[in-house]
Amino acid sequence: MSTAEHVSDRGGPAPVLQRSYDRPPGLDNPRAPRRKGGMPNFEKYAWLFMRFSGIVLVFLALGHLFVMLMWDEGVYRIDFNYVAQRWASPFWQTWDLLLLWLAQLHGGNGIRTIIADYTRKDSTKFWLNTLLALSMAFTLVLGTYVHNFSERARKRQLILHTTVTIGYDAPWRTVHDLLVAAARATPTIVDDPAPFVLQTSLDDFYVSYQLNAYTDSASGMVNTYSALHQNIQDAFNAAGVEIMSPHYRQLRDGNTVTIPADQRPPGYRAPAFEVSVRPPEPPAA
Repeated sequence: MSTAEHVSDRGGPAPVLQRSYDRPPGLDNPRAPRRKGGMPNFEKYAWLFMRFSGIVLVFLALGHLFVMLMWDEGVYRIDFNYVAQRWASPFWQTWDLLLLWLAQLHGGNGIRTIIADYTRKDSTKFWLNTLLALSMAFTLVLGTYVHNFSERARKRQLILHTTVTIGYDAPWRTVHDLLVAAARATPTIVDDPAPFVLQTSLDDFYVSYQLNAYTDSASGMVNTYSALHQNIQDAFNAAGVEIMSPHYRQLRDGNTVTIPADQRPPGYRAPAFEVSVRPPEPPAA
């Protein structure tokens, strides 16, 4: 009996796969042609991969959901610090990467099978498989390339910065020393690299001082900023330097010049207020 004489379960001749345009157009007769080259038994290995990867994915996904949603305090403990500490562990890095890669490859192989079953033209199948491969590669690279800044902070330190504005009457060297001392008094600020200060702008009424300091505890960044600001206030109050940004309007007579005291001319005294009094003009006749 020839191939054309085979009878299908539907009562008619079984479809014969020849060229791409002769393949059945409907979803009722899916069929992928035999591979002409490439890896022998590729479809067999792909079928086995789908079964074994599915079993592993069930374990990984359920374990992930249990740890994230039910273990300890569940979702209430998930924040920046928790994610940073989780990704610092090689165990959780391996767990999450396996979950990502197996899920992507498992789903991509399923879509590849659907494309092979239901596309009629070879050109259509080629472009669909190309788009599938590109999207899978992009997703895998994007999901795998993760920067754990908390881990990098332990090795290379993370720089923090905060800005204060002080009037021109405060010597800039004194301001620098006070800011650096406040940074060194903060427990999570490291001594090497050393803290430093930049004067970022000379504004109309004050100078902007930016304190830069390094920490090896990125997960405690919020608490480090809080302690640093407290130490800045303590250092400036102890030195008698006000943390304020003075603003002047029009009245300058009687006010001390804002140049630091050690740089004023010898014998400088604040000028007195000047008042000009004029007699009222007589009314017009």
